[in-house]
Amino acid sequence: MTSFVDSWQYTSLLDIARSHRDAIDDERITPEGVIGVDNHNRLMVSTVFSAITIEAALNDYTLIHCNFLDVPYLQGIFGDIASDYLRGSIHKKIDLLRRHWPDEIPSEVIKEVKELIRIRNRIAHQTGEFVRSFKSDTGDAVMTNRPLTGDEMLHMLRHYDIAYDFLSRFWLPGSRELASRRQPQTR
Repeated sequence: MTSFVDSWQYTSLLDIARSHRDAIDDERITPEGVIGVDNHNRLMVSTVFSAITIEAALNDYTLIHCNFLDVPYLQGIFGDIASDYLRGSIHKKIDLLRRHWPDEIPSEVIKEVKELIRIRNRIAHQTGEFVRSFKSDTGDAVMTNRPLTGDEMLHMLRHYDIAYDFLSRFWLPGSRELASRRQPQTR
């Protein structure tokens, strides 16, 4: 069966993630993290596009189920429900897939994907931290950012590979999946 990594729609997004990952200067990768603003920027792009690809595939996986309904009324109702679901948490979408996909997706793969998403959220939803004057080193109120840690940057080096691995494990359901009687997976 053709997985999500075999479709141009997803490979084009993954190619962006891979090209930015491949542009990292490996000589500036240390056990403590990744050195250089240029490398850091490339890592952020790779992470964001890896996450975009994962979420696009999960959205399509979720929405395709409405196509299996023949009754227009049910198509409308479940189309609206599914569309609202797409605006929800990516973690819920991952859990939906795990509960219903006939092949087990290893827990370690899910853990890595969830860490990728956590780091993407740190990038996409950056928030500063306010330090009150009586708690700062200088005695002044300050705002600081919370930069990515060395461990997070090292994890980011693998985000393209994590996304590729995850997306190779499922696809738009067909006859095999619809006929599946496998017990849903638990978290």
